[in-house]
Amino acid sequence: MKRYIKQNTLALVAISLLAFSGCGEDRSHPKANNDNNNQPGNKIIYADPIAVIDINGTTNHLQKDINDTLTYRLDDTNTNNPFIVSGLRSQDMDENNQSIVSYDWNITSTFSAGCLDINNTGSVVRIKTCDEAFNDGDINITLTVTDDENKTASANKLIKTN
Repeated sequence: MKRYIKQNTLALVAISLLAFSGCGEDRSHPKANNDNNNQPGNKIIYADPIAVIDINGTTNHLQKDINDTLTYRLDDTNTNNPFIVSGLRSQDMDENNQSIVSYDWNITSTFSAGCLDINNTGSVVRIKTCDEAFNDGDINITLTVTDDENKTASANKLIKTN
């Protein structure tokens, strides 16, 4: 009989501990604190992504890099050299830095229409210029990245040619 009481007492203590410890409640994810139901907990906040533009002038010669304005002297021995523009270093700051879902490029210039030959492959763009680009001119590049939470970020670069 003592053994039966001892086992029941242990079982009752174990059940009480589980009941008061919150067993069964998912504590790995805090309850959302939204304005509709005033539940306790912290709201999950996703950080905005960061847009980064890298430019490789191939054999065009970089003369200056001041405040996101790049000045290049074009290689007059090879007019087929493109600028290779990349957004691959853009990051989604709230996860594994690999959740950029789209790269939207806006590339304009002071040259006549058709002077830029733009090959857009998503995260990388190749820009070839016509002979008119050997005169002074500008190529304005804007990149807008969107992450998997639909948050966006933009970056700008200006290429001056001479």
